[in-house]
Amino acid sequence: VGELAVEFNRMSERIENLINDVYVTEIQKKELELSQRQAQLHALHSQINPHFLFNALETIRMRSQMKGELQTAKTIQNMAKIFRKSILWKRSFVTIREELELMESFLEIQKYRFDTKLEFHIEVDQSLLDIEIPKMTFLPFVENASIHGIESVPGIGYITIQIAQEQGQIVFLIADNGVGMDQEKISELHHYLHEEAIMGDSIGMKNVITRLKICYGESFSFAIDSSPGGGSRIMLRLPLDKKKINSEQ
Repeated sequence: VGELAVEFNRMSERIENLINDVYVTEIQKKELELSQRQAQLHALHSQINPHFLFNALETIRMRSQMKGELQTAKTIQNMAKIFRKSILWKRSFVTIREELELMESFLEIQKYRFDTKLEFHIEVDQSLLDIEIPKMTFLPFVENASIHGIESVPGIGYITIQIAQEQGQIVFLIADNGVGMDQEKISELHHYLHEEAIMGDSIGMKNVITRLKICYGESFSFAIDSSPGGGSRIMLRLPLDKKKINSEQ
């Protein structure tokens, strides 16, 4: 009777363990299926939201155009371009032509905002249009010039952009007649952009410098020339041969 009781207890324990194993396995399977469903749902949402936004903007643009509000329609189209590129650009590198389209869309929106307060001029070496650079390399500097440099200027703000090649380098130059900076502020900005720290207010510019360091190492240069009330002038020099730099790294 004692041996029978021991075996019965052992059998009951074994059955309980098997039930628990099957139950836990089934729960894990259900959790995995739920996680997969949630992942699919998030993926679907990530597709639906941008398309909803683009479709809504396109509807607003078309109705503005039908009402004869051509400037508003053009501004909405530029906004859609920026949203689309910032969301859907999956590549790390884009052509200067693509970057230029983004810059022009942004400046057109700013011009719409400020009306006659903003004027800009862009000169580009046409032979560089199909050269690839890290995406959104130039745009943060354009944004910085139009927002921090021009918004506080009482008169008309001028932004001049030049993209050229010189001694085997791509030279990006942006100048404005904005509020400018003193030497102490320039030194602080240089220190902030090159230090290994969490990004703050100048996240766009710091992000560019960080990515350029990763892509080009020490083979690029960044310079600021500015004075209080005298505007700012920023110059970027990038290697013309990206593949060569990547192979060296």
